[in-house]
Amino acid sequence: MARTLELDTITEPSNSGTANITLSSNTTTTMPLVDINGGAIDGATLGAAVPSSVAATTLTASGNATFGDSATDATTVTGTLTVTRAAALNDNVTIGTSSLDVITVAGTTTINAVSGCNTVVGATSGNQTIDIASHDLVDGGLKLAGTLVTASAAELNVMDGGTSATGTTLADADRIVVNDAGTMKQVALSDLETFMESALDTTANITSLGTIATGTWAATDVAVAHGGTGVSTLTDGGVLLGSGSGAITAMAVLPDGYMIVGDGSGDPVAESGSTLRTSIGLGNVTNASDAAQTSCGALNSGSITSGFGTINNGSSTITTTGAVAVGTFTSGTINSGTFSGSTVKDHGSNFIALQSGNSATAYSWSGSENTAVGGGYTGRYNRYGSQNVMVGHNAGQGIGWSNYSGGGSKNTVVGYQAGYNISSTQAATGYNNMCLGYYSGYSSSPSGSITTGSNIICLGDNSIGALYCADTSISSSDGRDKTDVEDFTAGLDWIEAMRPITYHWDKRSWYTEYDEETGEITSENTPDGTHKKDKKHIGFIAQEVLAIEQANGFASDKNNMLTVNMNEDDTAYGMKYERLVPVLVNAIKELSAKVKVLEAA
Repeated sequence: MARTLELDTITEPSNSGTANITLSSNTTTTMPLVDINGGAIDGATLGAAVPSSVAATTLTASGNATFGDSATDATTVTGTLTVTRAAALNDNVTIGTSSLDVITVAGTTTINAVSGCNTVVGATSGNQTIDIASHDLVDGGLKLAGTLVTASAAELNVMDGGTSATGTTLADADRIVVNDAGTMKQVALSDLETFMESALDTTANITSLGTIATGTWAATDVAVAHGGTGVSTLTDGGVLLGSGSGAITAMAVLPDGYMIVGDGSGDPVAESGSTLRTSIGLGNVTNASDAAQTSCGALNSGSITSGFGTINNGSSTITTTGAVAVGTFTSGTINSGTFSGSTVKDHGSNFIALQSGNSATAYSWSGSENTAVGGGYTGRYNRYGSQNVMVGHNAGQGIGWSNYSGGGSKNTVVGYQAGYNISSTQAATGYNNMCLGYYSGYSSSPSGSITTGSNIICLGDNSIGALYCADTSISSSDGRDKTDVEDFTAGLDWIEAMRPITYHWDKRSWYTEYDEETGEITSENTPDGTHKKDKKHIGFIAQEVLAIEQANGFASDKNNMLTVNMNEDDTAYGMKYERLVPVLVNAIKELSAKVKVLEAA
């Protein structure tokens, strides 16, 4: 019959002896606190048949300790458990329930030796750590089913998905881990290479491959349809010929002096000698090394480039739709003839004319040191003029027409239609003129149409509204260069007769239409205000000032006009306002004399 002993406290006697408690089998002892300070439980079995509970500060078993022997047993150790001999944890065992619990096993420990038993080490919640202090991968450490685990913690972390990486040069003997039908195995990289090569050999289609930097193509010839040549070898130095979708073929190496010639239908052929010259239109050129050829057939298109030597076309026509490029024109001569398109002409001594555009027909030039750049009729009639510069479409087209001494020379005209009519007739002798700008020196410019006039400068046309300069103009006035000097006495009366006005420009030339090629007036209209400018000016009316000059004995012709000016084609008057200064000086003198008389009275 089972007995039960319940004690609240067992206190060790005051002497140094030991308190002994002996319990028979089938006895359950419940004690709130058992203080075992120096004794031992040797060969003790706790809970052999009925679960037992022991709450102790320190439990020391110097012999073999067995905790539980069936699946229904439960052993809980919450303090410090020290086992110096073999310990068998057979049943439901909980070792440690807090961070203060320490389990030390000095002998051999078997956990879950009995089938069906469960073991919990530590509490069932929170962060738990099982630290196997000595795991040298060789003799001691963690075993699974009796086999020592030879992997380090770092290696196991990599297998568990660690992300740290180390730069490594791979070799054939290196290994990777693969799942072989459910079993994890190490495989050499050389085995992986063999597998990949075999798999690529049986791949049906590769849709994208990227760039193949090195290697050797070991398959069949790549067809033309797929970007290849269709052949394995080609003639060294041979010219390749396409054959539609068929394989590319190579011509034989061309001998010296041969050229490939096509006929527009079949394959080209190699030709030389007279056969080649006939094919390319030089059938009558018998010596390819000749520097000058007297005839080369009709030149209807293409380009004439540098190094062509002398071209003398006589009365025939050279028509070229290409460019005529000679660089610096230091050699070669093109004499007369009619030129259409872009042309280069050299006439007379050191003259270069570049013309393009409308039918520029050159005459037999005898002038020298002329330069013409433009189109249409630029410098067209310059038979006799020298040292002229003509730049622009139709610029200076009449310069040099006259054969009078000095006629049509030393003129500089730059701009569209600039200086168009200078020396435009055989009797015209205009020289040393300068026309700068659109239609300058033309009938629609401030100078009017310059024909026989000389030593004239005209800037722009009648549309110019302002002239900017960083300083004033300087007029020559050296007494050593003057003759027939006489005192000018007109003054206050002259000034009193003048009528200052303000006005807007509405010029007649703005209502006049001209033929752009000939310069002739095609229609004239009376100003009606439609072209009137907004800017207001101050000045005089030239005709009124002209009447004052004539009343004082001047302005009988262009040569003795003082402050008024008539342009070159007698179509418009102008004023030289700076020449009113002497008149103003005399007027001031007269007023000063009167002031002095009044002051003296």
